[in-house]
Amino acid sequence: MSRNKKANKITFRTLDEFEKDVFVNDPERIEAYLNETLAEYAKTGNREDFFKGVAKVVKWIGISNVATKARLSRQGVHKAIKATSSPSFTTVLSVLHGAGFNFKVNYLNK
Repeated sequence: MSRNKKANKITFRTLDEFEKDVFVNDPERIEAYLNETLAEYAKTGNREDFFKGVAKVVKWIGISNVATKARLSRQGVHKAIKATSSPSFTTVLSVLHGAGFNFKVNYLNK
């Protein structure tokens, strides 16, 4: 919330704006967020939630920045992070790398 002194109006940020402010300059928080979305996917098998999480991160960082670093087109990144898409594993890795992250495998002790 902030005050506009000229009109003495209170303005509010959206949840998306707040999340971006919290996460965009904190790679450790983004890493934790991505790991949590991946853990949730491992539990539920709902890949749409994982892709929604990746999509948020890509938007926070900037689709153009991610596309350039991933060596994909903006349209390719949009298509890859769409919740209903089925991108290849290579594309998912490229998008994660473009966002500045990698994929890590952990042993599940069953």
